[in-house]
Amino acid sequence: SHLGFQQELAVELGYGKAIHHVLRQVAETARDQGGVPNAKELARLVDDEFYLPFADNPGFVRMHAAAGRLVKRYVADFKDDLTRVWAIERPFELHLEHGILAGRADVILDHEDGKTGSLAIVDYKVAKSEERNDRYEQQLAVYAAAGRGEGLDVTAAYLHELNDGARRAVDISAKPIAEAVAQVSIAMKGIREGQFTASPEDKKCKGCDYRLVCTHAKLRPVD
Repeated sequence: SHLGFQQELAVELGYGKAIHHVLRQVAETARDQGGVPNAKELARLVDDEFYLPFADNPGFVRMHAAAGRLVKRYVADFKDDLTRVWAIERPFELHLEHGILAGRADVILDHEDGKTGSLAIVDYKVAKSEERNDRYEQQLAVYAAAGRGEGLDVTAAYLHELNDGARRAVDISAKPIAEAVAQVSIAMKGIREGQFTASPEDKKCKGCDYRLVCTHAKLRPVD
């Protein structure tokens, strides 16, 4: 491409999806066999399930190796997760005045704080991005609101950075949940009414996937 970003973007997005897919297979394997996969089984899962169609061969080899290291570290540091899996890719719907907001949680764990039926939502992120943290936290708050609306006892939510293995608790108490629901409700109302007024901000634009092609974006690269 003469614009110089589609190939890189496709590979980056594909890598994130591939990692999520492999982790889903790891969780499903653990749940089905009632235990954590061993090193040989993990290597086989990565070999069988890691798929990156837009990468060239050197890129695929490099990212396949990175995926293997990432999955191995995840299982070593958070193997208890794999014995607590309540749901994988669990869909949620939040019914608002102007429509229904749908999404999927990467994984939901049971036995939070040792209590049966106490659930924790975990959202995996491959690319560390401080600019997008507010969006990720809002997403988890909305999932928590939707789960509680179904009668589930959602007591915790975590944002898990896969590259460095860091897991951070997200506040899903009443106030941040109410704020998140209000924000998405306003956004949905604007969409329904066809209101798409640009509101660029440095922080917002840095975390946006479309900043390279947006005429309103701040911090665009210099030609």
